[in-house]
Amino acid sequence: MRRYREHKDLRQLTFGLIVGIVVIVILLMILPVDIVYRVPVTAKVYPSKEWKVNQQEGEYFTSTVSRTGEHPGFERTFVFERGDVVDVTFPSSLKDGGMVHADSTILTFTSQMLNLRIQQALNERDIQYSMVRAGETAMKVPLYNEAVEALDLAASNLELQNRNLDRLQELYAEGVVSKFELDVQTNAQRVAEQEWKIAARRMESTTFEIKPEDVEVFATQMTAADNELDVLLRQQEAFTIRSPFSGVVKLSPQEGVVLSVRDTSLKSVIFPFPVDERFALLPNSALVMEGPNGKMELPFSLSEEAAMVGGGQHVLGVAVDGRIMGAFGEVKDAYVLCDTISLSDYLLRKLN
Repeated sequence: MRRYREHKDLRQLTFGLIVGIVVIVILLMILPVDIVYRVPVTAKVYPSKEWKVNQQEGEYFTSTVSRTGEHPGFERTFVFERGDVVDVTFPSSLKDGGMVHADSTILTFTSQMLNLRIQQALNERDIQYSMVRAGETAMKVPLYNEAVEALDLAASNLELQNRNLDRLQELYAEGVVSKFELDVQTNAQRVAEQEWKIAARRMESTTFEIKPEDVEVFATQMTAADNELDVLLRQQEAFTIRSPFSGVVKLSPQEGVVLSVRDTSLKSVIFPFPVDERFALLPNSALVMEGPNGKMELPFSLSEEAAMVGGGQHVLGVAVDGRIMGAFGEVKDAYVLCDTISLSDYLLRKLN
Protein backbone atom coordinates (compact mmCIF):
# COMPACT_ATOMS: atom_id res chain seq x y z
CA MET A 1 0.00 0.00 0.00
CA ARG A 2 2.81 2.33 0.86
CA ARG A 3 4.57 1.57 -2.44
CA TYR A 4 1.35 2.31 -4.33
CA ARG A 5 1.08 5.73 -2.70
CA GLU A 6 4.68 6.56 -3.53
CA HIS A 7 4.13 5.61 -7.16
CA LYS A 8 0.98 7.72 -7.29
CA ASP A 9 2.73 10.72 -5.78
CA LEU A 10 5.54 10.38 -8.33
CA ARG A 11 3.07 10.34 -11.22
CA GLN A 12 1.33 13.41 -9.89
CA LEU A 13 4.66 15.22 -9.50
CA THR A 14 5.71 14.31 -13.05
CA PHE A 15 2.34 15.41 -14.43
CA GLY A 16 2.63 18.70 -12.53
CA LEU A 17 6.10 19.32 -13.95
CA ILE A 18 4.93 18.62 -17.49
CA VAL A 19 1.95 20.93 -17.09
CA GLY A 20 4.18 23.61 -15.62
CA ILE A 21 6.65 23.36 -18.51
CA VAL A 22 3.83 23.54 -21.06
CA VAL A 23 2.39 26.60 -19.33
CA ILE A 24 5.81 28.29 -19.27
CA VAL A 25 6.38 27.53 -22.95
CA ILE A 26 2.94 28.87 -23.87
CA LEU A 27 3.56 32.03 -21.85
CA LEU A 28 6.95 32.51 -23.48
CA MET A 29 5.40 32.09 -26.91
CA ILE A 30 2.71 34.69 -26.32
CA LEU A 31 4.63 37.23 -24.21
CA PRO A 32 5.74 40.36 -26.19
CA VAL A 33 9.44 39.88 -25.46
CA ASP A 34 11.95 40.87 -28.16
CA ILE A 35 15.45 39.40 -28.42
CA VAL A 36 18.41 40.52 -30.53
CA TYR A 37 19.44 37.51 -32.56
CA ARG A 38 23.17 36.67 -32.42
CA VAL A 39 25.29 34.32 -34.46
CA PRO A 40 28.44 33.19 -32.61
CA VAL A 41 31.58 33.06 -34.80
CA THR A 42 35.29 32.37 -34.39
CA ALA A 43 37.46 35.22 -35.71
CA LYS A 44 41.18 35.23 -36.52
CA VAL A 45 43.44 38.30 -36.51
CA TYR A 46 45.47 39.12 -39.65
CA PRO A 47 47.46 42.10 -40.96
CA SER A 48 45.23 44.17 -43.22
CA LYS A 49 47.90 44.10 -45.95
CA GLU A 50 50.99 41.96 -46.42
CA TRP A 51 53.56 42.54 -49.16
CA LYS A 52 56.12 39.86 -50.02
CA VAL A 53 59.26 39.41 -52.11
CA ASN A 54 59.16 35.80 -53.33
CA GLN A 55 61.84 33.61 -54.89
CA GLN A 56 61.20 30.72 -57.24
CA GLU A 57 64.37 29.19 -58.66
CA GLY A 58 66.15 32.08 -60.43
CA GLU A 59 63.12 34.37 -60.51
CA TYR A 60 62.07 36.95 -57.94
CA PHE A 61 58.63 38.56 -57.83
CA THR A 62 56.51 40.65 -55.47
CA SER A 63 52.98 39.88 -54.33
CA THR A 64 50.47 41.59 -52.06
CA VAL A 65 47.71 40.06 -49.97
CA SER A 66 45.04 42.67 -49.22
CA ARG A 67 42.34 41.93 -46.64
CA THR A 68 40.70 45.34 -46.90
CA GLY A 69 38.85 44.81 -50.17
CA GLU A 70 41.23 47.17 -51.97
CA HIS A 71 43.11 46.22 -55.13
CA PRO A 72 46.57 44.95 -54.09
CA GLY A 73 48.32 47.18 -56.63
CA PHE A 74 51.01 46.70 -59.26
CA GLU A 75 53.38 43.76 -58.80
CA ARG A 76 56.88 43.34 -60.23
CA THR A 77 58.91 40.42 -61.54
CA PHE A 78 62.70 40.27 -61.73
CA VAL A 79 64.13 37.73 -64.17
CA PHE A 80 67.88 37.17 -64.40
CA GLU A 81 69.83 35.38 -67.09
CA ARG A 82 70.74 31.74 -66.70
CA GLY A 83 74.13 31.41 -65.04
CA ASP A 84 73.97 34.90 -63.57
CA VAL A 85 75.13 35.28 -59.97
CA VAL A 86 72.65 37.47 -58.07
CA ASP A 87 73.41 38.82 -54.61
CA VAL A 88 70.57 39.93 -52.33
CA THR A 89 71.60 42.53 -49.78
CA PHE A 90 69.65 44.32 -47.05
CA PRO A 91 70.36 47.70 -45.45
CA SER A 92 72.31 47.38 -42.19
CA SER A 93 69.45 49.10 -40.36
CA LEU A 94 66.92 46.46 -41.44
CA LYS A 95 66.10 44.05 -38.59
CA ASP A 96 63.76 41.09 -38.42
CA GLY A 97 60.61 42.29 -36.66
CA GLY A 98 61.62 45.94 -37.04
CA MET A 99 59.58 48.80 -38.45
CA VAL A 100 60.16 50.27 -41.91
CA HIS A 101 58.69 53.41 -43.45
CA ALA A 102 56.96 53.64 -46.81
CA ASP A 103 59.37 54.08 -49.75
CA SER A 104 62.43 53.15 -47.68
CA THR A 105 65.01 50.80 -49.24
CA ILE A 106 64.66 47.27 -47.91
CA LEU A 107 66.44 45.11 -50.50
CA THR A 108 68.89 45.40 -53.39
CA PHE A 109 69.63 42.88 -56.14
CA THR A 110 73.18 42.88 -57.52
CA SER A 111 73.57 41.11 -60.87
CA GLN A 112 77.11 40.25 -61.91
CA MET A 113 76.07 40.06 -65.59
CA LEU A 114 74.43 43.47 -65.40
CA ASN A 115 77.54 44.88 -63.73
CA LEU A 116 79.61 43.35 -66.54
CA ARG A 117 77.45 45.03 -69.19
CA ILE A 118 77.70 48.35 -67.35
CA GLN A 119 81.48 48.03 -67.25
CA GLN A 120 81.52 47.18 -70.96
CA ALA A 121 79.40 50.24 -71.72
CA LEU A 122 81.73 52.43 -69.65
CA ASN A 123 84.76 51.06 -71.45
CA GLU A 124 83.11 51.44 -74.86
CA ARG A 125 82.34 55.07 -74.07
CA ASP A 126 85.97 55.60 -73.01
CA ILE A 127 87.18 54.09 -76.28
CA GLN A 128 84.98 56.36 -78.36
CA TYR A 129 86.14 59.35 -76.31
CA SER A 130 89.78 58.34 -76.81
CA MET A 131 89.25 58.07 -80.56
CA VAL A 132 87.66 61.49 -80.70
CA ARG A 133 90.44 62.96 -78.58
CA ALA A 134 93.11 61.28 -80.72
CA GLY A 135 91.48 62.57 -83.89
CA GLU A 136 91.27 66.09 -82.58
CA THR A 137 94.82 66.28 -81.20
CA ALA A 138 96.60 63.82 -83.55
CA MET A 139 98.36 60.75 -82.25
CA LYS A 140 100.77 61.29 -79.38
CA VAL A 141 103.34 58.86 -78.01
CA PRO A 142 102.03 59.02 -74.40
CA LEU A 143 98.61 57.87 -75.58
CA TYR A 144 100.16 54.89 -77.34
CA ASN A 145 102.35 53.98 -74.36
CA GLU A 146 99.38 54.22 -72.05
CA ALA A 147 97.36 51.93 -74.32
CA VAL A 148 100.17 49.35 -74.52
CA GLU A 149 100.55 49.30 -70.75
CA ALA A 150 96.77 48.84 -70.28
CA LEU A 151 96.79 45.97 -72.81
CA ASP A 152 99.66 44.22 -71.01
CA LEU A 153 97.85 44.47 -67.68
CA ALA A 154 94.61 43.18 -69.21
CA ALA A 155 96.45 40.25 -70.82
CA SER A 156 98.12 39.30 -67.51
CA ASN A 157 94.80 39.45 -65.67
CA LEU A 158 93.08 37.36 -68.36
CA GLU A 159 95.78 34.70 -68.13
CA LEU A 160 95.38 34.59 -64.34
CA GLN A 161 91.59 34.32 -64.53
CA ASN A 162 91.83 31.56 -67.15
CA ARG A 163 94.12 29.53 -64.88
CA ASN A 164 91.81 30.06 -61.92
CA LEU A 165 88.79 29.00 -63.97
CA ASP A 166 90.52 25.82 -65.19
CA ARG A 167 91.44 24.94 -61.61
CA LEU A 168 87.93 25.58 -60.24
CA GLN A 169 86.38 23.50 -63.02
CA GLU A 170 88.56 20.58 -61.93
CA LEU A 171 87.66 21.10 -58.27
CA TYR A 172 83.94 21.38 -59.13
CA ALA A 173 84.12 18.09 -61.04
CA GLU A 174 85.65 16.51 -57.94
CA GLY A 175 82.93 18.01 -55.73
CA VAL A 176 85.34 20.18 -53.73
CA VAL A 177 83.81 23.60 -54.58
CA SER A 178 80.20 24.69 -55.07
CA LYS A 179 78.46 25.75 -58.28
CA PHE A 180 78.23 29.28 -56.87
CA GLU A 181 82.04 29.56 -56.55
CA LEU A 182 82.44 28.27 -60.12
CA ASP A 183 79.86 30.79 -61.42
CA VAL A 184 81.67 33.65 -59.67
CA GLN A 185 84.97 32.70 -61.27
CA THR A 186 83.31 32.22 -64.69
CA ASN A 187 81.98 35.78 -64.52
CA ALA A 188 85.39 37.06 -63.40
CA GLN A 189 86.97 35.39 -66.45
CA ARG A 190 84.36 36.96 -68.75
CA VAL A 191 85.06 40.39 -67.29
CA ALA A 192 88.82 39.91 -67.78
CA GLU A 193 88.26 38.80 -71.39
CA GLN A 194 86.13 41.83 -72.17
CA GLU A 195 88.69 44.16 -70.57
CA TRP A 196 91.45 42.62 -72.73
CA LYS A 197 89.39 43.11 -75.93
CA ILE A 198 88.64 46.71 -74.99
CA ALA A 199 92.31 47.41 -74.21
CA ALA A 200 93.30 45.94 -77.58
CA ARG A 201 90.80 48.15 -79.41
CA ARG A 202 92.02 51.18 -77.49
CA MET A 203 95.61 50.53 -78.55
CA GLU A 204 94.54 50.09 -82.19
CA SER A 205 92.79 53.44 -82.10
CA THR A 206 96.11 55.17 -81.37
CA THR A 207 98.05 53.59 -84.25
CA PHE A 208 96.36 55.10 -87.30
CA GLU A 209 95.45 58.51 -88.63
CA ILE A 210 91.83 59.57 -88.17
CA LYS A 211 90.05 61.60 -90.80
CA PRO A 212 87.83 64.51 -89.74
CA GLU A 213 84.73 62.68 -90.92
CA ASP A 214 85.75 59.72 -88.75
CA VAL A 215 85.78 61.98 -85.71
CA GLU A 216 82.09 62.73 -86.29
CA VAL A 217 81.36 59.00 -86.52
CA PHE A 218 83.16 58.35 -83.24
CA ALA A 219 81.25 61.20 -81.61
CA THR A 220 77.97 59.62 -82.73
CA GLN A 221 79.08 56.26 -81.38
CA MET A 222 80.03 57.89 -78.09
CA THR A 223 76.50 59.30 -77.80
CA ALA A 224 75.07 55.84 -78.47
CA ALA A 225 77.35 54.39 -75.78
CA ASP A 226 76.12 57.05 -73.35
CA ASN A 227 72.49 56.16 -74.09
CA GLU A 228 73.15 52.45 -73.59
CA LEU A 229 74.88 53.19 -70.31
CA ASP A 230 71.89 55.25 -69.14
CA VAL A 231 69.54 52.32 -69.88
CA LEU A 232 71.73 49.91 -67.93
CA LEU A 233 72.02 52.28 -64.97
CA ARG A 234 68.23 52.70 -64.87
CA GLN A 235 67.91 48.92 -64.89
CA GLN A 236 70.36 48.75 -62.00
CA GLU A 237 68.32 51.36 -60.12
CA ALA A 238 65.20 49.23 -60.65
CA PHE A 239 66.92 46.45 -58.69
CA THR A 240 66.63 48.60 -55.55
CA ILE A 241 63.38 47.57 -53.84
CA ARG A 242 61.47 49.98 -51.60
CA SER A 243 58.68 49.22 -49.17
CA PRO A 244 55.22 50.07 -50.57
CA PHE A 245 53.89 51.03 -47.12
CA SER A 246 54.97 51.31 -43.49
CA GLY A 247 54.91 48.17 -41.41
CA VAL A 248 56.78 45.36 -39.68
CA VAL A 249 59.45 43.40 -41.60
CA LYS A 250 59.77 39.63 -41.39
CA LEU A 251 62.90 38.12 -42.95
CA SER A 252 62.38 34.68 -44.55
CA PRO A 253 58.93 34.23 -42.93
CA GLN A 254 58.34 31.04 -44.92
CA GLU A 255 59.90 28.90 -47.62
CA GLY A 256 60.21 30.73 -50.93
CA VAL A 257 59.71 34.18 -49.36
CA VAL A 258 62.73 36.46 -49.00
CA LEU A 259 60.93 38.99 -46.79
CA SER A 260 57.50 40.40 -46.06
CA VAL A 261 56.14 43.73 -44.80
CA ARG A 262 52.97 43.63 -42.71
CA ASP A 263 50.82 46.72 -42.35
CA THR A 264 50.22 47.39 -38.66
CA SER A 265 48.20 50.60 -38.98
CA LEU A 266 45.10 48.45 -39.55
CA LYS A 267 44.26 44.87 -38.60
CA SER A 268 41.71 42.52 -40.13
CA VAL A 269 39.66 39.80 -38.53
CA ILE A 270 38.34 37.01 -40.72
CA PHE A 271 35.56 34.68 -39.67
CA PRO A 272 33.33 32.03 -41.30
CA PHE A 273 29.63 32.94 -41.31
CA PRO A 274 26.91 30.30 -41.88
CA VAL A 275 25.15 30.69 -45.22
CA ASP A 276 21.77 29.72 -43.75
CA GLU A 277 22.00 32.63 -41.28
CA ARG A 278 22.40 35.35 -43.90
CA PHE A 279 18.65 35.99 -43.97
CA ALA A 280 18.88 37.36 -40.40
CA LEU A 281 21.44 40.06 -41.27
CA LEU A 282 20.54 43.73 -41.36
CA PRO A 283 22.28 46.52 -43.33
CA ASN A 284 23.87 47.73 -40.07
CA SER A 285 24.72 44.30 -38.63
CA ALA A 286 28.06 44.36 -36.81
CA LEU A 287 30.71 41.98 -35.59
CA VAL A 288 31.06 42.27 -31.81
CA MET A 289 34.35 41.48 -30.10
CA GLU A 290 35.36 41.72 -26.47
CA GLY A 291 38.34 44.00 -25.80
CA PRO A 292 40.22 45.40 -22.80
CA ASN A 293 38.05 48.52 -23.03
CA GLY A 294 34.78 46.66 -23.38
CA LYS A 295 32.80 45.55 -26.41
CA MET A 296 33.82 46.65 -29.87
CA GLU A 297 31.32 46.72 -32.74
CA LEU A 298 32.89 46.48 -36.21
CA PRO A 299 31.23 46.75 -39.62
CA PHE A 300 32.11 43.85 -41.87
CA SER A 301 31.66 42.48 -45.38
CA LEU A 302 30.88 38.96 -46.57
CA SER A 303 32.35 37.20 -49.59
CA GLU A 304 30.10 35.86 -52.34
CA GLU A 305 31.73 32.44 -52.52
CA ALA A 306 30.69 29.71 -50.08
CA ALA A 307 32.82 26.83 -48.82
CA MET A 308 32.34 23.88 -46.50
CA VAL A 309 33.56 24.57 -42.96
CA GLY A 310 32.89 22.14 -40.13
CA GLY A 311 30.25 20.26 -42.08
CA GLY A 312 28.23 23.34 -43.11
CA GLN A 313 28.35 25.95 -45.85
CA HIS A 314 29.95 29.23 -44.83
CA VAL A 315 31.07 32.49 -46.40
CA LEU A 316 34.05 34.47 -45.16
CA GLY A 317 33.46 37.70 -43.29
CA VAL A 318 36.12 40.44 -42.99
CA ALA A 319 36.25 43.38 -40.59
CA VAL A 320 39.03 45.99 -40.75
CA ASP A 321 39.86 48.46 -37.98
CA GLY A 322 42.83 50.06 -36.24
CA ARG A 323 41.41 49.30 -32.78
CA ILE A 324 41.57 45.52 -33.14
CA MET A 325 43.79 44.04 -30.44
CA GLY A 326 45.68 40.77 -30.56
CA ALA A 327 48.69 39.19 -32.25
CA PHE A 328 48.58 38.07 -35.86
CA GLY A 329 47.12 34.59 -36.01
CA GLU A 330 45.30 34.90 -32.67
CA VAL A 331 41.82 33.33 -32.53
CA LYS A 332 39.02 35.27 -30.82
CA ASP A 333 35.43 34.45 -29.91
CA ALA A 334 32.92 36.93 -31.29
CA TYR A 335 29.35 37.17 -32.50
CA VAL A 336 27.39 38.91 -35.23
CA LEU A 337 24.43 41.09 -34.23
CA CYS A 338 21.47 40.34 -36.49
CA ASP A 339 17.78 41.27 -36.47
CA THR A 340 15.52 41.70 -33.45
CA ILE A 341 12.82 39.02 -33.16
CA SER A 342 10.21 37.83 -30.73
CA LEU A 343 10.99 35.18 -28.15
CA SER A 344 8.84 32.63 -29.95
CA ASP A 345 10.64 33.20 -33.24
CA TYR A 346 13.96 32.96 -31.41
CA LEU A 347 13.02 29.56 -29.95
CA LEU A 348 11.85 28.33 -33.35
CA ARG A 349 15.12 29.42 -34.98
CA LYS A 350 17.15 27.64 -32.32
CA LEU A 351 15.05 24.50 -32.71
CA ASN A 352 15.51 24.58 -36.47
